[in-house]
Amino acid sequence: MSYKYVVVCSTYLNGEMSATRFGIAVVEETDGNTLAFKTVSDLSTDFDSVQKLVNTCNQLQLDYETMDDVLADFLCSV
Repeated sequence: MSYKYVVVCSTYLNGEMSATRFGIAVVEETDGNTLAFKTVSDLSTDFDSVQKLVNTCNQLQLDYETMDDVLADFLCSV
């Protein structure tokens, strides 16, 4: 199976206020379709730090089964 990590963006609305949060998803691309099979949203308000995490996961070709441990380490470091 071929998969990659991507940044996901969520915007939360509360009346007139809004907040944008970034997270990470593991996606598989086959036959022109993209399937997200593991997503963790709301990791950070800092896009750059989440993008750096995504780039590292893709460069190291981390197994998606280790994603929980990787995210725990990420959250401890921010």
